[in-house]
Amino acid sequence: MATILVVDDDPSVGSSLKDTLERAGHTALVASSVAEAMTVLAASLRDELQVVALPSLNVADAEQVLIQRALVASNQNRTRAAGLLGISVRTLRNKLNAPRERAG
Repeated sequence: MATILVVDDDPSVGSSLKDTLERAGHTALVASSVAEAMTVLAASLRDELQVVALPSLNVADAEQVLIQRALVASNQNRTRAAGLLGISVRTLRNKLNAPRERAG
């Protein structure tokens, strides 16, 4: 099964989701803030990691944070980073170019 990172500032919600996910056979990691999630993510980034929630970040920003963390974890190797994120290298390239396209 998958390793899933749950981020919620309410400890009871995080705990409840962790219990539910573990009963379903997943490994659940819990963080109470985005900063804590990034620490947990950097420490345990694996191919099967899926992010469930990142409160206080919109999806595009959370995606960029995760892409940057995967690049750091893979020593800037885009092929490995794409594998860590579960996306193709082409998709990774498109997502890396997306912020520049929005700004320009």
